[in-house]
Amino acid sequence: TAAGQYLFAPVAFGPPLTKKPLAGKLVLVNDGVSADNGAHGCATPFVNAAAVNGNIAFIQRGGCPQLTTLNPRANNQFAPKVRRAQQNGATAVIVFDSLGTTTGLTNFGGTDT
Repeated sequence: TAAGQYLFAPVAFGPPLTKKPLAGKLVLVNDGVSADNGAHGCATPFVNAAAVNGNIAFIQRGGCPQLTTLNPRANNQFAPKVRRAQQNGATAVIVFDSLGTTTGLTNFGGTDT
């Protein structure tokens, strides 16, 4: 279970967060193409789109080198990952960093999805 309280940083795109707690079923995405069992959200539709639909998409940071030929940063950015989760019916998205760094939280940039 992932129940508990966690530190987080909001994104610089999309609607602002409210004081209402974020609650729901957390579903690790499977994009079918990226490392770590497709957890990076690099392509759509997700293999597990039906499971993501109506739930909170859990996406691993980075991991989309196959999409960076034309623009090395574009598909590893957070907004496209969130957009792909929205296209698969996610009600919210949590992007996690599997490295467990202690450098602090990152504010995710991008434009509205």
